[in-house]
Amino acid sequence: MLGHLNGDAISASSPAKPGEEIVIYWTGMYSKNYTVAIPDGAANPSSALCVSYFNPLVKIGGRTAQADSCSAAPGLVGVGRLIVTVPPDLATGAYSVSVSMDNISSNSVQLPVQHP
Repeated sequence: MLGHLNGDAISASSPAKPGEEIVIYWTGMYSKNYTVAIPDGAANPSSALCVSYFNPLVKIGGRTAQADSCSAAPGLVGVGRLIVTVPPDLATGAYSVSVSMDNISSNSVQLPVQHP
């Protein structure tokens, strides 16, 4: 899922803006992927950063996007989050988003972008 920092989902009716920080949520993470141990089935703490070797690579419309942070999504179970800056020079349109971490690539999702 792609979201605005305020928690609202990004959609065609609520698109991202160039230069905006957005949140990318994903599943499939394990306790060993974070800097603190998270028991199976427990809600994520707010202090669980991704281990350094993950080094997320985010592509939006084929361009590398700056990953500002990688962590467990606080209060959720088994969900991670990346905070990423949408490239500031993107034109209005829909762009493919993909993430690679630890040499594993995600499926692509579409990010609607609109200039203010």
